[in-house]
Amino acid sequence: MKHLYLSLVFSALVSICFAQPKMQATIKPGNTVRTVDVYLKATQSFSQRDEAMTFAIAIPATVSAGPTLGSSGVTANSLGPIANIAGLQPNFLVNNLGTTQREVFVSKQTIDGVPSYIYTFIFAGTAPVLHNWVAGEEQQIFSIQFNGCTSNCLPQTQQLVNLPNGGDFGISYWYFQANTISDITDYANPFYANPKSEAPSNGGGTNGTTLSTVRLATPVSLARESKTSIAGTLKAPVESTTTISRVTIAASMESVSAMITDGKADVQVYPNPIENGVANLKMINQPKGVYSVKLLNAVGQVVVTKQVAHNGGSSNHSIALTNIAKGYYIMEVTGVNTKKAIKIVY
Repeated sequence: MKHLYLSLVFSALVSICFAQPKMQATIKPGNTVRTVDVYLKATQSFSQRDEAMTFAIAIPATVSAGPTLGSSGVTANSLGPIANIAGLQPNFLVNNLGTTQREVFVSKQTIDGVPSYIYTFIFAGTAPVLHNWVAGEEQQIFSIQFNGCTSNCLPQTQQLVNLPNGGDFGISYWYFQANTISDITDYANPFYANPKSEAPSNGGGTNGTTLSTVRLATPVSLARESKTSIAGTLKAPVESTTTISRVTIAASMESVSAMITDGKADVQVYPNPIENGVANLKMINQPKGVYSVKLLNAVGQVVVTKQVAHNGGSSNHSIALTNIAKGYYIMEVTGVNTKKAIKIVY
């Protein structure tokens, strides 16, 4: 009996020490029109290769133009528009998931009485490098723009969903799997709130058996960039009434163009994956100062360093990436009231 008691205690301690992390998701408005961002957050710190992920975005079927229904086919996991989907077409502007393959399946189903287009994004194939997670710290994984929209396509109409038992086709749910750790989906509370979302409606079920949703908060300040030729009065194309907090006008000999932003500060890297050995660092509404830029490889070694003198406001800076191997990297940008880590592919 004593040996059995000690065995039970040891088993309990092992379970506590090696309890698996849980992964949750949320949605935010993107930096460009018709764009939503997907963020993830782990309950525990860990480092492992991404292996599989599924999530679904629902858009009311009143949107125009309606998308092609069915599968896009399995392709490499990359940036850019999803082939074989016409109408409202998803376009990946940011992709920080390391899995190697992707499929998008579009269906039309009803959620709480509302007919909706369900975009189910399915990722598989073990990533070649580790993905580092810090307990409680969210990471932006995707920024997806829906191109081809002509009406009823503001970000607040979009939501992340976990349909009961995957919906009509059994695939439209929230799921995350890390290599060797296996399934770490938080089934009871798959979604979490953020300052730009409504409170999630988590079904509390097991293994994705109940409906869970999280949608963007309303009203949402529309963040977009647009260029338009003007003569006389400046007219910026917008889809609805919105507050524009900053308008920068650039003049040339032939035309005048306007860049409209919502005034939020940010740091971005493009293109991603990097092309031609040069990363473009985009400073958006950042204060004047000297910024430190470091590129770290998969094991945390600094392989590139650069100091960037920024004159304030918004500008672009080129970062040469020479003599480094292909793979996944983290670019750390540190400056005045700014510290951001951006996952890039070279």
